[in-house]
Amino acid sequence: MEKAVCSWNISSIPLKHHAINPSEIPPATRDLPIKCCTHTKEEIDGAIQQLKNGTSKGPASTSAEALKADIDTSV
Repeated sequence: MEKAVCSWNISSIPLKHHAINPSEIPPATRDLPIKCCTHTKEEIDGAIQQLKNGTSKGPASTSAEALKADIDTSV
């Protein structure tokens, strides 16, 4: 059984760059519904509980287990 071989290379596809002049962008016709409030303790607690063990994210590299160990200190 032979494998199909792709005969084209993605680098051969011409790219079209369309520069957009900011002055050509029309103003928004309505405000976007952006929620600008702080998260509740319950929301943060729920997010921490959903973290997978063995992971650490962010600049402080705090592990999920460390956050889960003492929620009151984390939040």
